[in-house]
Amino acid sequence: PSQSGCSIEDISSAGERLQWKLQCTAPIPAEGTGETFYSGTSFTGTAVMRTDMAGMKLEVATRYSGRRTGDCH
Repeated sequence: PSQSGCSIEDISSAGERLQWKLQCTAPIPAEGTGETFYSGTSFTGTAVMRTDMAGMKLEVATRYSGRRTGDCH
């Protein structure tokens, strides 16, 4: 789905691994990649976003993790 000028592309999964690419056109053009690994009731992952702001290249890398805490209500 597209939100705020961004769209997720090239989603692929194999086993416990999910990968994707992100392309944004507004408000600042940017592109990124990410992957998530699932294991039982937990997950870990990384995402990297890249952009060029006024001639200055910027890269932001994020690591994340989480776990299931119970049933949804």
